[in-house]
Amino acid sequence: MRPSLACRPVVCVLLTALVAACSGSPGQPAASAPSGAGTPTPPAAGPALPSGPGDGPAVPSTTPPFAQVTPGVTTTGADGVQQVLIDGFNDTFQPGVFHMHPGRIRVILRNDDPVDVHNLIFSKDGGARTPDVPPGKADSVTVVLTKPGLYDFICSFHELVGMRGQVKVE
Repeated sequence: MRPSLACRPVVCVLLTALVAACSGSPGQPAASAPSGAGTPTPPAAGPALPSGPGDGPAVPSTTPPFAQVTPGVTTTGADGVQQVLIDGFNDTFQPGVFHMHPGRIRVILRNDDPVDVHNLIFSKDGGARTPDVPPGKADSVTVVLTKPGLYDFICSFHELVGMRGQVKVE
C-alpha cells in the first residue's frame, strides 16, 4: 500500500527539525554565539552568581553531542567557561563530587531519570540554580567560584533522600 501524499509534508517537517537539532560541532552543543564580543572578562570576586539568559546551553540529553559526553569530565565551552556535565538519575547526581579550577563554572544537569523532575541548586551560595529539568532534558547554571573549597549543591525535590553533591574548587 502506498502512503498518501498528505503525510509527506509532515515527514519533511520532522526531518528538518532533526537536522537542525543535530547541527552542533563534536564535543560542543549546537548553540548561538556568546552575546559578548572580544576578549572574555575575568570572573568577578565573591559568592556564586546565578546564571542569566544566554549563560548556558539548554540542550536535550538525547541531542548529540551530549549523548556521548562522559559525566564529570571538565571541558571548556566555546565561550571559554569551564563546564562539566552531570547526570541526575535515581535520586543521585553522577558524579556526586567533581573538581574545577577557580573562576566561572557552568554545570550542565542532564536528567536521565525516566520519571522524576530534577534541579541543581547551590544551597549556600545565593541560590544559583538550574530550572526544573524534566526527564530526558538538560539545562545549566553558571556560577563564579573564586575561592578554593567545597561548594554544596542539592536537588530541591530529592535532597531528603540524598540527592546532594559538591564542587571541589582547587
